[in-house]
Amino acid sequence: MFDFNTELAFLYAIFLFSLVSIFLTSWIVWHVEKKLDISYKFFQLAIIVFSLGILFEILQFYNLISAWHWEKIFKGLFIIFFTVAVFEMRDLILKFEDKDKN
Repeated sequence: MFDFNTELAFLYAIFLFSLVSIFLTSWIVWHVEKKLDISYKFFQLAIIVFSLGILFEILQFYNLISAWHWEKIFKGLFIIFFTVAVFEMRDLILKFEDKDKN
């Protein structure tokens, strides 16, 4: 589908953006409190797992690590942490809506 250089450039671009996401979520976690903090910690875990998956894919591209089912493990962990973060955010929004009604 992609040639060698295009695929590698794409992996590096994804990895760069994932590092930017880690930085931004770290900044948010540092500046918020309580329930929002918990939600963003799970978002941050999801992004870190995603970034590790991309890093392993880059290392595999260079044959520095053997091919294995890393991708499936990282995808599974990513979606678990992301889903927990979304549920935490949902609970926070529902609490805000309840406060507004009262």
